[in-house]
Amino acid sequence: MEEDQSFKIRHWIPFPPVLPSSINAKNLFSGFVDRKPKGTELMSFLKTNKIVSMLLRPLPISFNTMTFSKVCSCWKLLYQWTPTSWVRKKWESDGSHPPGGDETWDARKPSSVVVYTSGPCGGVGGSVRDMGADPGTRIVKVMVRHGLAVDAIRILYQRDGRDEWTDWWGGRGGQLSEIILDDEGEECLAWISGRYGICGGYLVIRSLTFGSNKRTYGPYGMEDGAPFKLDAGGQSIVGFFARAGQFLDAIGVYTA
Repeated sequence: MEEDQSFKIRHWIPFPPVLPSSINAKNLFSGFVDRKPKGTELMSFLKTNKIVSMLLRPLPISFNTMTFSKVCSCWKLLYQWTPTSWVRKKWESDGSHPPGGDETWDARKPSSVVVYTSGPCGGVGGSVRDMGADPGTRIVKVMVRHGLAVDAIRILYQRDGRDEWTDWWGGRGGQLSEIILDDEGEECLAWISGRYGICGGYLVIRSLTFGSNKRTYGPYGMEDGAPFKLDAGGQSIVGFFARAGQFLDAIGVYTA
């Protein structure tokens, strides 16, 4: 019998100042549809706790919701797909942090794994870069090219017992810095923070700081622009996704 690979993702996207408050929800949602082109369902929670849903495309997944959280001032997208098991939503937080305590999920099979995404933060230029979401991934090393902005990043990670590199996400400028996590000390990334602003006429990541369960690395780049922070909420960062061109335009993380 095929091994159960089902997992769920909660996706947070910072709202202001990246997007205007008047943005049409359907236009905002198009970015999510691009990431999951098989289809999804848009839902919103009202003050009365009534749920309003609008089917935008055929939905082969079991549950999906996108809401705006006043607590963290961000849009939340929660989606899950279950190829070999059925999963039922039991409780949902306000979106400001991953579930904990009473915020539990029921599944017919206990092998369901929860993966969260947070971000992306930054601009909309460049092309999409993505490591993919795998809860078993361990980040080994992060290479950063930086100057007046974050020019590029490259990640070394372990997945399924193998070391793998991403390509360089971004341009070739800037000086090179390396972050090497201590495997023997079980060091893992717990959060990243930074700033995004205009550089060379584009909205890009101006600086990045990486925090592990042991220490802080950075900042790398120029600390100028709007601040952001992507926190694993007590978990570990297991992957990255981004937009990149001449610079690192935007960045987000997978956590598990």
